[in-house]
Amino acid sequence: MKAGKSFHRILKVLTALMLVIHFLGGALIVNAAGGTEAPTSVRGQLIVLWGDAIGNATDMRYYLRTEDSRMLRVNPTEAQIQALGGAGAANRQWVAATGTWSTGNKEAGIEPSSLTLAGGRQSPNAGLQVSGAQPWVTILCKFSDMPDEPGSLPYFQGMYGAAWPGLDHYWRELSNNEIELTGSAAFGWFTLPNPRVYYNPTDTMGGMDLYALAADCTAAADASVDFAQYAGINMMFNADLDGYAWGGSLNLLLDGVDKIWMTTWLPPWGYTDLAVTSHEMGHGFGLPHSFGPWGGPYDNVWDVMSGWWSNCDISRDDTYGCLGQHTISYHKDMLGWVATERKFLAPDSGDMAPGESSSATITLEQLALPQTENYLLAQIPVDDGLGSFYTLEARRKTGYDVKLPGEGVVIHKVTYGTATVLDADDNGDTSDDGTIWTVGETFTDIQSGLVMTVDSETSSGYTVTITVSGPDPNAPPVTFDKRNPNDGSELWWYPSNPVITSVLAWGPSRGAESYEYCLDMVDNDACDTQWLPGPAEGYVELIDSYVPGVYSWQVRSTNLNGTTHADDGDWWNFQIVLAPSFPLEPGLPLSPDSPKIDTRQPTFLWTEVLGATQYFLEVVPGDECKTFSEKVIEVSLSGTSFTPAEPLNDNARYCWRIKTKYAAYESPYSAVYQFTIGNPTTFADVPIEHWAWQYIESLYNAGITGGCSTDPLNFCPDQSVTRAQAAVFLLVAEHGSGYTPPAASGIFNDVPANNGFAPWIEQFFNEGITGGCGNGNYCPNSPVTREQMAVFLMVAKYGSGYTPPAATGVFNDVPADYPFAPWIEALAAEGITGGCGGGNFCPKGTVTRAQMAVFLVTAFNLP
Repeated sequence: MKAGKSFHRILKVLTALMLVIHFLGGALIVNAAGGTEAPTSVRGQLIVLWGDAIGNATDMRYYLRTEDSRMLRVNPTEAQIQALGGAGAANRQWVAATGTWSTGNKEAGIEPSSLTLAGGRQSPNAGLQVSGAQPWVTILCKFSDMPDEPGSLPYFQGMYGAAWPGLDHYWRELSNNEIELTGSAAFGWFTLPNPRVYYNPTDTMGGMDLYALAADCTAAADASVDFAQYAGINMMFNADLDGYAWGGSLNLLLDGVDKIWMTTWLPPWGYTDLAVTSHEMGHGFGLPHSFGPWGGPYDNVWDVMSGWWSNCDISRDDTYGCLGQHTISYHKDMLGWVATERKFLAPDSGDMAPGESSSATITLEQLALPQTENYLLAQIPVDDGLGSFYTLEARRKTGYDVKLPGEGVVIHKVTYGTATVLDADDNGDTSDDGTIWTVGETFTDIQSGLVMTVDSETSSGYTVTITVSGPDPNAPPVTFDKRNPNDGSELWWYPSNPVITSVLAWGPSRGAESYEYCLDMVDNDACDTQWLPGPAEGYVELIDSYVPGVYSWQVRSTNLNGTTHADDGDWWNFQIVLAPSFPLEPGLPLSPDSPKIDTRQPTFLWTEVLGATQYFLEVVPGDECKTFSEKVIEVSLSGTSFTPAEPLNDNARYCWRIKTKYAAYESPYSAVYQFTIGNPTTFADVPIEHWAWQYIESLYNAGITGGCSTDPLNFCPDQSVTRAQAAVFLLVAEHGSGYTPPAASGIFNDVPANNGFAPWIEQFFNEGITGGCGNGNYCPNSPVTREQMAVFLMVAKYGSGYTPPAATGVFNDVPADYPFAPWIEALAAEGITGGCGGGNFCPKGTVTRAQMAVFLVTAFNLP
């Protein structure tokens, strides 16, 4: 037994070392000469993460898991993802990315110019189908500066129960007993090595470094958890992350197992309602969102992967909150939970001859708790040239579907791997009768030759008749749609290269034998040039020399029985405009990464734009460059340079951008450029990119700190501030850098007079800022909490006679009757703090040296 345990410990150590190498391997490729090189192409599995916010916001991230198990961040365009079949279908597919290599503080990756399937398309659901035992482990992790533990371990252990409403019971029902969560377990709480701000330094929506967070959380739990036993990892955190709960998968090396793990990252609001936890676990299994017909990822009340929040009053548990409904049949089929014999496939009307038809009457069994062996899914191709198809499913209020808004047949249209529920009344509400087809109702798609009628109701489903027909040989072509360029869109024209390639694209017209298009510069809904033959594929490339102006275009289809214009005859316009060109330089020829200049009145330069009559320059302070609302410079001028009359701040970073106006057209803003005024970075461990750099520099320039070490000169921004250090910080900020306190006499039991901090601590006491920690002690080495700092700052600023106003309950975790509440709310009222995120203050959290810098600079208005 002892030998086995020793081997297990060694294995964990080796795994930890391999994990470090695993992470570092994603940052650089070392060549034979010992340098680095930027790859132009990388092959790997595409990994998708979905972010879900309470306020209906959503976010997505993509990674490539390379053949040597590195994880590279990749930022594809929506068009690139659609070309792969959509996020859901592309998830875990092998792809080849070609583009620009980029590295960040913790993540490295590719900005892809192209993203293609590697070696041909695998199964559309490659790597997603799951069956059998799928045990998950829950690990509870708390940020080093936030001691709260919002939920007991028994709560999380009971979450996986095999009886209603446990997750094992839930996923057994959803999968028709294809999977089970037997063997799932929970462990924690574990303390992360870093404060929350380390993982989300900008404290912004979507700003969390999920990879670093997963690495640290699993490492913190490693001594207690044998990860090799589990298929998925639910990470539960004790505070808000970045506004989102996240779900998907991640490649990690844990306990000797190097694989793609199903993974979730959940803030407290993500595990108080099992519907949210179930939704994120669905992403872990690889499921995407489904949508309402208006593009909202949370509008489809028929799917836990969309409207999980709907009708919670009907399906709620006293302990585990709102419960989720089932997911849709398309998603269940993605995961292999719909057997082939229970999936009806209708013929493709696009393959049918004119006048040909096919009709079938089938019985759809209820999707939740099916009682018969009838079909669970009907799939009908859509003739739109995009590979779309409809799915039909029967939904009844049974099992976890008890929260559904009604009963009947529900139809989804799947395009680019994303399902959208159909709503006949198009009123923005998917919970009313518009999304439910009941007995006697018919759905018709003329373009696809589809007619579906609900014939009758069975004890556990519905009988439907599906008829698919080829084009009517006696009818003209069916009205169709134009797709690109969109009505009102713009194409840029460059004088140096006047050749423009414009692609006119349209969808198929049912029954058409040929197509023609017209393009002219007269906006009168008529062809003033000539109709030209167009290809049947649905697009034509036009290569010509254009001049700026407005162009109108239309497409028509023809057969022996007549002619039909696209979009019911509505012509579309697009504009060719003179393209702005901005090879910009901020002041002097400086590095584009983190340029520094030694003048407080820099000259902003840009090149002339042909035909421009006016330029608009904006400059804002700050590191993030995410908002231009607080401008220090906003000017309009006709020249190509500008020097501000008023000096900018020393030791400060700025962001700037420019746009131009010519004729009646105003260009978009240029890229955002950054520069820094002042000296090089003072502290080796506080680069300019650090979120508190400017505050720490101000603290140093004011003579309040000399750092934490001298060789090299470091500040130790993430170290906690002790009560002894707080006395020095606050007194110097209050009295100035030349201040020296009186000699100490030894008034505290644990701070003798010969202690180097004693004079500062006793003056701290004499000014009434503190009375110590009790029993005649000061506790000099104890970390300062955020609530203590609120009192220290306000008394140091206003004197010992200061009394804050009564509290009203501004922060969720600081009730009005809490002893420190008046001081905390006074601090917030003066703009010295905005809390720790999510409407909380985290009063028991410890104050780091970086946070102390922010408090002091803000409270005492240090330059």
